[in-house]
Formats: sequence, C-alpha cells, structure tokens
Amino acid sequence: MPDRADPPTVRARTSFLSLPATPQAVRRGRDHVRDTLRFWRIAPGAEPASAAALVASELLANAVRHAGGRLTLCLDLDGDRLIIEVHDTSPELPRDQEIPPDVCAEGGRGLVLVAAYSHTHGVERTATGKRCWAVLTLPPDAVPEAHRTTGPPDAVRWVAEPAGAALVEAVYAEVRPARATG
Repeated sequence: MPDRADPPTVRARTSFLSLPATPQAVRRGRDHVRDTLRFWRIAPGAEPASAAALVASELLANAVRHAGGRLTLCLDLDGDRLIIEVHDTSPELPRDQEIPPDVCAEGGRGLVLVAAYSHTHGVERTATGKRCWAVLTLPPDAVPEAHRTTGPPDAVRWVAEPAGAALVEAVYAEVRPARATG
C-alpha cells in the first residue's frame, strides 16, 4: 500500500488530514498543524504553534505505534482554544504511564508532554476506534480578531462524549464568574 496522505481539508476554523499510520505521518501531521495555524494567522513560529505541533506529534506518534491503520488529524479553533484530535481505528485505550516517566525508558513521555502543554486532554472510544484529544488555550494576542468568540466552546461538538461534557462544564464555570463581574 503506498504511503500517501489524502489532501487536507481546511475550513474557516476546522481542518482535517487523513494519513496512513506510518512514521511519516508524524512529520506530515506536524507540518499540517504549522501550515494550518499559519493559514489561520495564529502566531506562526511562536510558542502556540510550537506547542500545537508538539502535541499533535505526540498524539500521532502514539497512534502510529499502538493503533496502525488509517489516522485522521483534526484541528478546530474554538475562540481561544485549539482542539487537536487524532482518530484511529483501534479500540484500545492508552494505559496510564508511570509518573514521572523512567528516565532510562525509550518511550513513555508523550502523554506527559501532552498534559504539560494542554489545558485538558483525554481519550474516548468512537464507533470506529478511538479519538485522542487535547485542548490548548491560546494567548489572546495569538488569535486574530476574526477567530475570537465570546463565551464557552461549541457545546454541540463536545457533549456527545462524557469527557467533552466535562470540558464544556469546566469552561462554563470559568466563563460564569467573568460574566458576573463584567
């Protein structure tokens, strides 16, 4: 089977890239994140773009190593939050890693890095496998005015899964006090 990526789909605030689970998928995914953020005018080359590329790389590397099959990288800009998802065809959920990771181990640091750079992250089974996701909170000056929104993230997107419902509730809790004082 040839190693080919389907052409990416980039909309105003959502981007999808389908890839085979090969080692090249990590580099292609990282490049796609950088290109998409540049297209969205999210501070290219700055900390948010580097953090997003790192998080996507770690999620993709785990999917390549443990899931195989076809992968889909999804990016969604929801106000000041960048949601990064990697969908794969394996129903196996990642195991909790030793914290802190063994410094001599070859792997085991990926999800620790994802946790360090993200506001929240998780994994959920889907009808066709699973989705691993991370939400990065971008600094206000990194998001162009055209992409900014007020209020909580798109609840319709997240309430379908228990972890997503928890995220929406956490964000509503952050927004409620700000609105009460503003």
